[in-house]
Amino acid sequence: MRNAPPEWRISSTGKLLHSTNSAGEPTCGACESCRTDAVFWVPTYTMEGQVVTDPELSINLVYLTGQSALEDRIFRLETGESLASSPPPRTSHLIGNIRAEESGGEIEATASFQVSSWSLVRGSERRTGRYEYRLRAADGDFLIQRKKILLVDETIDGWFDFFSI
Repeated sequence: MRNAPPEWRISSTGKLLHSTNSAGEPTCGACESCRTDAVFWVPTYTMEGQVVTDPELSINLVYLTGQSALEDRIFRLETGESLASSPPPRTSHLIGNIRAEESGGEIEATASFQVSSWSLVRGSERRTGRYEYRLRAADGDFLIQRKKILLVDETIDGWFDFFSI
């Protein structure tokens, strides 16, 4: 798949898969249900400078829940219907301070990041922040159950897509 992050794949029927083998086939039989509870969240800050804590009651930069929302986002990228990513920017991702802790079949992981990007429309941009992941064990593999991205910037000039964070 050309534009999707490496951990996301689309089946021949258009369903989102969590992982594939070298032939591009799903590696488990649970792919239909793997991401039904997945969350991809980029929260905003309150007027007091605190990160919002409830995505359902707050304005968010990005808040996608469930497999269908992720499939829709990838479909928009693939078809060029995403104005924020058409054409996709050139990016370089620097990731560090990776920490992970396992508890009860789940892993809570965090990492710091800096992303430099360039596009014809927006020019050069840099975003920094912290990733928070919850990974769930399934069939000898780990699936991303939640990805939360905490940006350092409290304000964003214009638009961005997940390529740039």
